Parts: sequence; structure tokens; C-alpha cells
Amino acid sequence: MNNLKMLCTAIVSFFIAYSIIIGWAQEVVHFAGPLNEMFCTILALTMGFISLIGLDWKGLVKWVLN
Repeated sequence: MNNLKMLCTAIVSFFIAYSIIIGWAQEVVHFAGPLNEMFCTILALTMGFISLIGLDWKGLVKWVLN
């Protein structure tokens, strides 16, 4: 279950970063400035990469193969 939570966190984080980069998030959230938008993108990307690093890779391979 831990892998599922980490994988979902990574997917959501990368989607948030992608939506900020593309501009979809600007329709919902109005950023105070470009620096704020850039920091939120970097924060979402960092959270996605750290979530991928935190996966139990041996358990994930066993889960996928079974």
C-alpha cells in the first residue's frame, strides 16, 4: 500500500507541475508573480522526484509481476 500512495503522490505532483507550466493552473489559481509561479513548479517537481525515489522498487516489481 505504501507504493501505491507514493506512486499516486508522484503522479499528482507531476500533473500539478505540468499544469503550471502549460498554464492550466493560472485559470484557477492566480499567482502573485512569475517568481511565485516558478517556485511552485520547482516545489511540485521536487516532490514528484522525491516520491519516486521513496518507492520500494523490489516490492513494486513483485507487485507488478504477480
